[in-house]
Amino acid sequence: MIRFESSAAAAPELEQLIAETQAGASLLLVIAPPAPPEAWVRRSAVAIADRAAALTPPNLLGVGADRKLHEELGVENYEGIADVFLFGASLKHVMLPVGDHRFLFVGAGAAAEFGTILSDPKWRRLLNDAQGSGHFVIVLADAEMPGLDHIAARVGAVVGLSTAEDARIDGVRL
Repeated sequence: MIRFESSAAAAPELEQLIAETQAGASLLLVIAPPAPPEAWVRRSAVAIADRAAALTPPNLLGVGADRKLHEELGVENYEGIADVFLFGASLKHVMLPVGDHRFLFVGAGAAAEFGTILSDPKWRRLLNDAQGSGHFVIVLADAEMPGLDHIAARVGAVVGLSTAEDARIDGVRL
């Protein structure tokens, strides 16, 4: 796991991590509890997705705990990842292009306990399908979210989001 701090403009470690992660693997973003200010978390997730898209397009950004990330991107939160897992919506159906960004976005979608979604065995298929279509998946989740260990076992790399003052992400065990 590498740590991505709010003061890091374009962390070389992040670029190296993305470059070393196989095409089609997932990058899991973990937010240290208590979460840094929501606006910073959203901006960081978008900045990481933009950087990953510049290195390994096309990309898919999946959303977890922050149900407002769609606002940062200027899109509506209609159907999303919860609809894929709970109601069988197609991932392709819920992917959205977002403005000037080079990645596709999947919002949170239907209100649901995201920990249940993280624990769902359907992730294996979703990640295999994404890999088959050449997508690099980025999932944003809270460090204390139930089911995080289940999804962390399926990803290629982990990035911990934190502020310079809050190093509690270092204690998160996955």
